[in-house]
Amino acid sequence: MMPRFSPFTRGAMALGALAALVGCEPQFTDQACELPQDCFPDETCQAGTCVNLSDLPDVGPDADTDLLNACGGIQTLENDPGDPCGPCDLDQFECQGTELVCSGETECPETDIITTIPTLVNATGAQLNGQLAELPLVGLNELGFCWSATETSPTHDNAECKAITDVLTAPGEFQTVAQGLSAGTLYYVASYFIDGEQEVGYGNIIDFTTLAPAPTNVVATPADTTITLTWDEAAGATDYEVLRDGESLGTVSELTFDDEDAPRGTFAGYEDLSASQGTETDGIELTWSAGSGVAGTEVSYEVVATYPNAVSDASEAVTAQLPAPELSGYQVQIDDGAWTDVGAATTYLDEGAPLGSITLGSVDVSAGTYADRVALSINGSTTDTGAQRQYRIRATGNGISGPESPQISGARGVGELSYQWQRTTANADVEGDYQDLAGATTASHNDITAPDDGSERFYRVVLNAPGAEQATSAGASGYRATSAAQVTLVDITNVGIYTAAANVEVTNLGEPAATEVGVCVDTSSAPSYPASGSTLCFPHGASPGVGTFTLALTSLAPETTYYARAYIVNTTQTSYSAESQFETQPAIPGAPTNVVASTQYLDRIELSWSAVDGATGYRVYDASSATLLADISDAGVYTFTDTTTAAGELSAPTNLGASVDDSTAVNLTWNAAATSPGAPRSYIVRAYNVSGESVDSSSAEGSRAAPTITGYKVFRGEDEIASSLDANTTSYADSGAPPQPNPAAPANVMLTDDNPDSVTLSFEPVLPQPGDEASYTVVALAGLLSSDPSDSAEGNLAPASIEEYVVYNNDGSGVITRGLATSDIDIPAAPPTINYSAIDADRNNGTGQVALSLIGPQPSNGADVSVYVVAVDSRGEESPDSTPATGFRTADSVSYLWNRSDDGGATWTDVATSENATDDLSSASSGENYEYQVTISIGDIQETISGASVTIP
Repeated sequence: MMPRFSPFTRGAMALGALAALVGCEPQFTDQACELPQDCFPDETCQAGTCVNLSDLPDVGPDADTDLLNACGGIQTLENDPGDPCGPCDLDQFECQGTELVCSGETECPETDIITTIPTLVNATGAQLNGQLAELPLVGLNELGFCWSATETSPTHDNAECKAITDVLTAPGEFQTVAQGLSAGTLYYVASYFIDGEQEVGYGNIIDFTTLAPAPTNVVATPADTTITLTWDEAAGATDYEVLRDGESLGTVSELTFDDEDAPRGTFAGYEDLSASQGTETDGIELTWSAGSGVAGTEVSYEVVATYPNAVSDASEAVTAQLPAPELSGYQVQIDDGAWTDVGAATTYLDEGAPLGSITLGSVDVSAGTYADRVALSINGSTTDTGAQRQYRIRATGNGISGPESPQISGARGVGELSYQWQRTTANADVEGDYQDLAGATTASHNDITAPDDGSERFYRVVLNAPGAEQATSAGASGYRATSAAQVTLVDITNVGIYTAAANVEVTNLGEPAATEVGVCVDTSSAPSYPASGSTLCFPHGASPGVGTFTLALTSLAPETTYYARAYIVNTTQTSYSAESQFETQPAIPGAPTNVVASTQYLDRIELSWSAVDGATGYRVYDASSATLLADISDAGVYTFTDTTTAAGELSAPTNLGASVDDSTAVNLTWNAAATSPGAPRSYIVRAYNVSGESVDSSSAEGSRAAPTITGYKVFRGEDEIASSLDANTTSYADSGAPPQPNPAAPANVMLTDDNPDSVTLSFEPVLPQPGDEASYTVVALAGLLSSDPSDSAEGNLAPASIEEYVVYNNDGSGVITRGLATSDIDIPAAPPTINYSAIDADRNNGTGQVALSLIGPQPSNGADVSVYVVAVDSRGEESPDSTPATGFRTADSVSYLWNRSDDGGATWTDVATSENATDDLSSASSGENYEYQVTISIGDIQETISGASVTIP
């Protein structure tokens, strides 16, 4: 059962909370002052007027300010952030900017006891606070608090509870300290009381979280490839998050962490790699400078502790870096292949580099020309360096590799040519039958050891050079001159795809005379008569005679190398001419397939197709006009780049608008520019070779892509004011537009001089003016491409508003007041002066009349006050000073009231209202005494002068 409190007490509690929330202290403003001491404690004196401190701008510290307050301002705070507030202290003060405000207005719980916000919260304890609204009718035995980290409604049955030492004897606040709490943990707390009947009552429930301390003594220790972090345990923390340069590396429950991914050291200094170009025949020689180790990048570490219900701030940062590695050697990469260790030297010879080549010249072997020899010669042989190889190098050590050097190329060189002539032992061109001719090691040689019976042998020459692959010529027939029949194959002409013409000359019919002559061809060397296997023989068909004739060679295969010899037959032997070699023309290639034209490139159309067997080149045509666009003579090229078509279009931005209603910037908006692809072109491709051109391929259509908008430029007149704006941007604020003119000086400034109580100021409001109009255009960008300018738009800065008028005292003493009022502005001024020093009462004997008069100077106006006004706009720009105005408090309206007393001043009777007056005492009795005084008023200024009296004789 909850103890009962009276309804009156509950109402008083609510009214008290409301009064505490809204405040009841009266506020006075515009009170005249000279010093801050003339004002209330929460006010200060500004320009002769008391103003509330909270109304002053919070401008930050200056040379006279020692410290900022808890909200970053300079005003003195009555409370601290986190202090309880609200009607029942159930809310907290918090910073909003530089101001300290209450976070809410939580209503008072309708309970007999109230739990308020805990204070002095640390990692292991807190002060628990409560308020007893009314003593129970049956008395109070105990007050205290129950709290728990697991129970949301703590009671004596499920939570830890603690009573205060001294039970309250009247309503009021009470508190106790809870200790032994866990850091970073959410707790629920409720106040309680036990009344005289041992009934327990609980207040409302408040939750709070204990502080979460950050880890301390963080140490970073670098090793070869790992930085090890250690730190002291944060009591109550469940685990720890490690940060490197602000990025999380992971969470651990231990007090140590190994960063195995910290930036490692590297190597440098060997990037000047060079390779020999044709100067070394043993290979390609690489050279470079010695490298050295470079330490890893320095990094920063922090550790954050995690608690059951909170996360700590980051620990103090520590820095570390991995050491420079020790260089142990180098690795070389050849043609983007695997890396090979080459040791610690700074040179390397690539002995496996490609060998150079030897190109054979023309070989001449005499056949029946000389009776005493066979003449051998080769002319025009050349050499070339080996194929280029690409190289990179990197340093290694401590298990890491340094950055790769730039890639360079080199080539193996080739030395001088050497020769070795060879001859067969039989009358056949057989590879295994060739033997070196002794002493035949020059480009020209006479073989005097050739068979003297004129029998045929075959000759070839083997060429060698250091750094090059060996080259061997084809076998050629040679023999000494004899009396046998002789025939010469002059040449092979009119070589076609399937046919050719052999021109033959019979020079000697021999003895006995030859009976048959013709030509034999084969795909192998030394074709012989009669034909067999793949050999084709073409007889002349008539009795031979000395002279020339031509034979048609038919049924040949396309693109085939043939060897040909003329033959002549008599009864004793068959003689052959020297061998000739020819190649039939290839078949006309088929049409290219898979022809594709691109549409994705801004500056070109890329055309591609599949390779065609037998083609030596390709021709690209405009499909619509049959115009030849390209003749590609390289059979290995299957692409064509067309840069002659029209480019895609980039239009100018549209609907450009410029504002005139913003005083801080001219705001521009526009519609995004549009793009379109270039005009399409249709292509066909034909393959060709020496035999002719294929039919058309299928057509393919392509175009240049529409440009992609990459941004915008903005111009004010001819001046570029913004470049490379984002492609999605269609607006821009020009804060640099022509500025507004400074405000004009206020006009018709006047001060009053007809009021005894005050001087008021009035003047005409200042009308601010806009900035000069500017003309704007926008250009769209697509990479290096720019659109035409948009249509222009005119805009200007709106007038800057007048923020205040500052009234200055013309005597140089500073600001009198400031604000936006332009009339009835009170100006501090001295009051008028009454000046009279005494009065006189003169009885005219015999008449019964008393003449009343004032002694001293007449009243005078108050001292002149002179002011001028300056207008200040929203930019902080000031107008010129206005023309000064002068005014004063007048003494023109003076009133008088004369009084008479016949009882020593106990009572007074009004007798006159003029400056000099007469009092009728004709009916007064002898011996009576009368006193006089006069009250002089000028506006709200009054002064009473006394001291005159008369006695009736």
